[in-house]
Amino acid sequence: MDQSSSTTSPMNLCHVNKLTIFINRTYTAIHSLVLAFFLYYRASFFFFHDTKTPPLPWLIVFAAELTLPFHWLLSQAFYWRPVSRTVFPERLPEDDKLPAVDVFICTADPEKEPPVEVMNTLISAMALDYPPEKLHVYLSDDGGADVTLHGMREVWTFAKRWIPFCKRSPKAYFSAAEDENEDGDTNFIQERQIVEEKYEVFKERVREYEKHGDTGRSKRRDHPAVIEVIQDSSRNHGFEENEAKNMPLLVYVSREKRPSHAHHFKAGALNVLLRVSGVISNSPFILGLDCDMFCNDPSSARQAMCFHLDPKLSPSLALVQFPQKFHNISKNDIYDSFDGLQGPCVSGTGYYIKRLSLYGRSLKDDQKDLMELRQSFGSSNEFAKSLDGNYKPDMKMAQLAETQQQLASCTYEDGTKWDYFTGFASLHCKGWNSVYCDPPRPQFLGSGTTNLNDFLVQGTRWSSGLVDVAISKYCPLIYGLFKMSFLECMCYAWLAIFPICYFFSLWCLATIPQLCLLNGISLYPEVSNSYFWIFSFVFLSSVFRHLSEVLTTGESLQHWIYEQRIWMMKSVTSQFYGSLDAFMKKFGLREASFFPTNKVDDVEQFKRYNAGIFDFQTSALFLVPLASLFILNMASLCVGIARVRLLEDDKLPSVDVFICTADPEKEPVLQVMNTVISAMALDYPPEKLHVYLSDDGGADVTLNGMREAWTFAKRWIPFCKRYKIKCRSPKAYFSAAEDENEDGNLGDTDFIQERKIVQENYEVLQERVREYARHGDSGSSKRRDHSAVIEVIQESSRNHGLEENEAKNMPLLVYVSREKRPSHATHFKAGALNVLLRVSGVLNNSPFILGLDCDMYCNDPSSARQAMCFLLDPKLSPSLAFVQFPQKFHNVSKKDIYDSQLRSIFSVQWQGIDGLQGPGVCGSGYYLKRLSLYGRSLNDDHKDLMELRQSFGPSNEFVKSLLRNYKPDMKMKQLAETQQLASCTYEDGTKWGEEAGFLYATIAEDYFTGFASLHCQGWKSVYCDPPRPQFLGSGTTNLNDYLVHVRRWTSGVLDIAFSKYSPLIHGIFKLPFLQYMCYASPLISPICQFFSLWCLATIPQLCLLNGISLYPEVSSSYFWIFTFVFLSIVSRHLYEVITTGASLRNWIYEQRIWMMTAVTCHLYGSLDAFMKKLGLSEVSFTLTNKVDDDEQLKRYNAGVFDFQTSALFLVPMASLVILNMVSFCVGIARVVFLGELEKLFIPVFIAFYVVVLNYPIIEGMLIRKDNGRIPPSVTVLSATASIIFCLLGSIIFM
Repeated sequence: MDQSSSTTSPMNLCHVNKLTIFINRTYTAIHSLVLAFFLYYRASFFFFHDTKTPPLPWLIVFAAELTLPFHWLLSQAFYWRPVSRTVFPERLPEDDKLPAVDVFICTADPEKEPPVEVMNTLISAMALDYPPEKLHVYLSDDGGADVTLHGMREVWTFAKRWIPFCKRSPKAYFSAAEDENEDGDTNFIQERQIVEEKYEVFKERVREYEKHGDTGRSKRRDHPAVIEVIQDSSRNHGFEENEAKNMPLLVYVSREKRPSHAHHFKAGALNVLLRVSGVISNSPFILGLDCDMFCNDPSSARQAMCFHLDPKLSPSLALVQFPQKFHNISKNDIYDSFDGLQGPCVSGTGYYIKRLSLYGRSLKDDQKDLMELRQSFGSSNEFAKSLDGNYKPDMKMAQLAETQQQLASCTYEDGTKWDYFTGFASLHCKGWNSVYCDPPRPQFLGSGTTNLNDFLVQGTRWSSGLVDVAISKYCPLIYGLFKMSFLECMCYAWLAIFPICYFFSLWCLATIPQLCLLNGISLYPEVSNSYFWIFSFVFLSSVFRHLSEVLTTGESLQHWIYEQRIWMMKSVTSQFYGSLDAFMKKFGLREASFFPTNKVDDVEQFKRYNAGIFDFQTSALFLVPLASLFILNMASLCVGIARVRLLEDDKLPSVDVFICTADPEKEPVLQVMNTVISAMALDYPPEKLHVYLSDDGGADVTLNGMREAWTFAKRWIPFCKRYKIKCRSPKAYFSAAEDENEDGNLGDTDFIQERKIVQENYEVLQERVREYARHGDSGSSKRRDHSAVIEVIQESSRNHGLEENEAKNMPLLVYVSREKRPSHATHFKAGALNVLLRVSGVLNNSPFILGLDCDMYCNDPSSARQAMCFLLDPKLSPSLAFVQFPQKFHNVSKKDIYDSQLRSIFSVQWQGIDGLQGPGVCGSGYYLKRLSLYGRSLNDDHKDLMELRQSFGPSNEFVKSLLRNYKPDMKMKQLAETQQLASCTYEDGTKWGEEAGFLYATIAEDYFTGFASLHCQGWKSVYCDPPRPQFLGSGTTNLNDYLVHVRRWTSGVLDIAFSKYSPLIHGIFKLPFLQYMCYASPLISPICQFFSLWCLATIPQLCLLNGISLYPEVSSSYFWIFTFVFLSIVSRHLYEVITTGASLRNWIYEQRIWMMTAVTCHLYGSLDAFMKKLGLSEVSFTLTNKVDDDEQLKRYNAGVFDFQTSALFLVPMASLVILNMVSFCVGIARVVFLGELEKLFIPVFIAFYVVVLNYPIIEGMLIRKDNGRIPPSVTVLSATASIIFCLLGSIIFM
């Protein structure tokens, strides 16, 4: 090697990452600032004492929270100036100029530290890549076991073969994958096989002696000193230099131990090795290794020398510390098996330390005389001489005898200074420095703990040792404050006190807040308090800092969880017991003890460890605290959630549910009862939930069904809540696939048994309701003429009284059938809803109302809570009238040929209007604020009682309910009052239907009320469409019901258009312009669509028959304008269909049904509205039929139209299709024979488009033979109408 290059080129480099330092210091500054606010909040308690919070738990938690920030502050020293180092071993001097190295290895118990493991560590140390004559390996056997001594002799024999072959631990080498260390050399493979056979012989001999030899158990604490230099002639206790010429020196040391003398555990053993090696080899540097920590890289000594021989570092450098790493750590590592200042402390193993630094003399001390040295270091003249830098050991019998009899005796240290704390007191406080070297390849690999018991025992021992230092005169916070740099002092202080800080803080924070929680006491700021964010920041900052460290060091999120978990487990066990042990030793209540970590692998435990499963085979002293705290926290969590839930429920407003039915023949009672039961089973406090059913038919079958529903609900509601059933309609639940609605309960035996019982009860309910429907009164004779009936349903409902205890855990269920007389207008559904509004006002007066159609059951029990997220929002609530959920249907097929799901409204239009003032009321699935229905604007003051009576009727009790402080009391008086409120004359002379309640001017009461009574009065609304449908109804599954339903809605909307409340006039100055447009659109769309479609489906076709074109020719530039308009509209609709999850087929269905409704429903609905306006027709309301016809349902699911409807609907559709078919054929003929394609392209395409989209009508007229076809009479009538059209066209366009 070139000597000049070694002197000019550095042997090591130190790298400072300035970005990391900046980030660390910034984090420290910000976190410290937030901690100041955090502590201010705690301290302010004592100056502004809240009498509701006891001071003792606050004080304890404050102490714990003070401890953690203090400890955190100390830890920031580690982050102040992190550095990394690189070494260049190739720049070292030649081997003959390298200093000697002594290797110290300690073992104590061959039963816990298997001799084979220890011997592997010895062999790996002997095989270091270092001049063998300068390498001396010492093993301290504190157990004095013959098996260990015998093992060392076997090591010597095997090492003579192993060292020339390899530089590594044989066990680790032969345990690796076969090709990991192979180079393909045939000689190598042969020699490897021979060496492996030798190793097997070596292992067998050691284990055999271990089975039958002396393990030293009987003399572990009482035996004389034994020191032996291991070699072939070792039994003669002589040293023959030639024999060991190419082998490191190997020395066995077993110091003297007597029960009457303290032996100071590992420190005592190391000091004996220090003295013994001082007179045998006296190497200037020492490598310290645990007995299971083998050398994984033979170059570690040379890497350490890159620092020790650096002329800039060497004078003050005490040690080079390598990291502790382990070969048996699994990927899971469930047990989680500071350079840049003055350097790291000694870490117990993997360090190269300067011998001189251990002798307790500062760098500036002058050489002391021999007598003074003897006073400090003992009576051995030879050892005192070894302290001289010029001492050269001469291993003769005299030195060996002296080492055995004197230096290793248990009395040698009496009266000396062999008592300092190495690393802290003996090194850094004396001015020495250290460095931390972490090369890419681990230099040493040990055996990590792979079971919980060993991990906690080791943690306890270490915690005890650290606390020993913390409570001694050498406490870093006192002793080191003026003897080292402040930051280095902080690092040592952190290590010394962290067991105390962690166990105290964790025990306090894992018990006191939980006990307070159990008693309803809060020690933390509320969420609405600004200090809540201070606490949140401190917690999240700490968590994310740790998480970032885990991730940036190459680990995963799972490792972060493991480290958090094991930190908690150690804190409440190991660090607690370790600290307790240290204090007891301090007060003389117990003696110091040392338990070696068990290094013997248990196959079953190791298997669990690799699988990531904790092994709890440990002492109850460890398990009881862990389990106790877990149980306490689990109990407090459950109680806390219950308290939160109860507190939430206590603060939640009550809700009244309004359900309307009118005809049990069209709205089956069982279906209505399923809706009632699902509403009763909402996930809402039962005492705050009141379900009202309005029966406009006054049918006994409906009242009887309500009583049966109450009985069944007492079993159904607890079942749903206990097993968290989402679908709360029993019919829908039991009709679904067995595992579709089980919500994770499928394997629960108790659930399956109870489900079976509940299902049997439901079958009984079905049978009783159907039986009564067959033989009971369906109300057909008195549907328009009957008295008011109001009944609170319960066990004693026939007495018409309310017994509170009976309904304690059940929602209130009320049957209401208002009085109806032929001489008085009923106002249909709006009138029924207003009666419910009044009746519920005196019975419950809930501030919010849920409106449901009688077939619209609750599919998600959380809808009320979801609605309250808006209605209770302080920003939204003052002006928010209602929350509207979309109407969705359980019986809509994938094909949905009638567009029953109203996709365009609820998936497109309502989302758009939600961005304005909100959607309108949709008749079902809305949560409405009661106050908004009373017609008073937000800024109105309360009126006096007489003024309220003029507006809301003569009932004093109801008028009182309008006042904010009204509290309903359901006594017989109130129940009697409801009879008056439900009478048909109550509204005479009042503002009900005009300003108060649901408005009457139309049968489309939902649209009208949302427009005139809510949005025009300044109220707003919200549209909520969660992933799971909150309500599911019964969609129309046949053409007749669909067309009747749309015709009725068209008529109702146009009633508003022709009234004084027409959005075209009334809303133009009361709504934002875009909201006004949204309300105007459905108002004029029926007229626009029926007029446009009739014109475009007849006039161009009649002109085509006569060779007249109303559109530009293909060659005209305007042709592309028409084309763009058509394609733009069609593409936009197609885009909406696709983006809302539907298919191209659905787009075709929607285009077809749009044409059908435009030429039929919109025509007849508009005509009906005109006739009502002119007094030629009375207002009527036709119920949508909810009774399923199996044959019609089968056709619907197959995507086949059912044309069993009135000829009034069929004739216009069929006539227009025939007309377009004829005109298309004539147009094609003109194109083919007269060449008029360019002229007639657009009208031919229009006819073609109509014919293709309406192919099912052609099929119904000409192909189908089933009952759902278009009757032949209708086909003939339609053909006749088409002929008349054609004749008229010929006359007009001639």
